[in-house]
Amino acid sequence: MRRTVLLAAGAAAGLLALRTATKGRGPAVMETMMSRCWEMLPEEAPPVRMLHDLSTIREQNDRILRLLEQRTDSPS
Repeated sequence: MRRTVLLAAGAAAGLLALRTATKGRGPAVMETMMSRCWEMLPEEAPPVRMLHDLSTIREQNDRILRLLEQRTDSPS
């Protein structure tokens, strides 16, 4: 029980220190931290693969929309 209380107090102190250190720069610090996390992930990690799949889907949707626009622009 005592260990849990000490861990919780340590975590709270760490969060307070982080908040104080990043006051006014929060979004920039968070963006930097997230970019470093993404750089450390292997290429086959599920979030990285998911983002690649999303970009592939977006490219396919753009291609389909271009084909549909060409089809409607040409007289039948």
